[in-house]
Amino acid sequence: MLYKYFPKNNYEDFSSGRVMYHKSNYTNYPVRLVGEIFYRCLEHSKKKNEICLYDPCCGSAYMLTVLGYLFNEIIKTINCSDISNEAIELSQKNLSLLSRSGIEKRKNELNDLIKNYNKESHRNALCSLKRIEKLIKHKIESNIFKANVLNGNELANKNFIADIVMTDVPYGNLVNWSCNNEDEINGLLNGIIPIINPNTIIAISHNKAQKSNNLKYNIIEKIKIGHRKIEIMKLIE
Repeated sequence: MLYKYFPKNNYEDFSSGRVMYHKSNYTNYPVRLVGEIFYRCLEHSKKKNEICLYDPCCGSAYMLTVLGYLFNEIIKTINCSDISNEAIELSQKNLSLLSRSGIEKRKNELNDLIKNYNKESHRNALCSLKRIEKLIKHKIESNIFKANVLNGNELANKNFIADIVMTDVPYGNLVNWSCNNEDEINGLLNGIIPIINPNTIIAISHNKAQKSNNLKYNIIEKIKIGHRKIEIMKLIE
């Protein structure tokens, strides 16, 4: 894959578990690829700022938190959901790092770790935090809720329309939250319809073995990198 927008750089400040909170079994997403996909979504979007962003299977919200730092002046609101209570709790902690109060809380935690254990890794994490906090120009509002996007109209009562939907589908576990005979990616695409419109840009990252052939959508762009396949699409008017 040829990167068009996002430069090759050192993104270690965003490493999961450094500043951002992490638990085992939660996957991360390459920072450069996250930025590249978001830029490509913006390229196809009529709206270029005050973006309402949504991730229907957010996990730890690592990807969303990274985007909140890198595109702080462009993103207005972040909405995210997951079926796991643990994921919701972890998402809340990570997205809090996009606020001044969350930053100060994390600083205190890292300072306590330095005081108690005096590890270089903790000192490095504090340095990273001081660098990335400078990226915060305004507070991004966040809305985190529990939902199974495959379960009928669980999003029907949500009072937002997403400008961009970005998600990294959990490759090995989707069958656990399937509720019908549809394949899960197409079920997800049906599930998000209440919170999108024909101007919404959707980017779904999934395993190459998984397929999407939902006739309600027009695929604008396909990207293949490593074991991932990213499809950028819009709802057909």
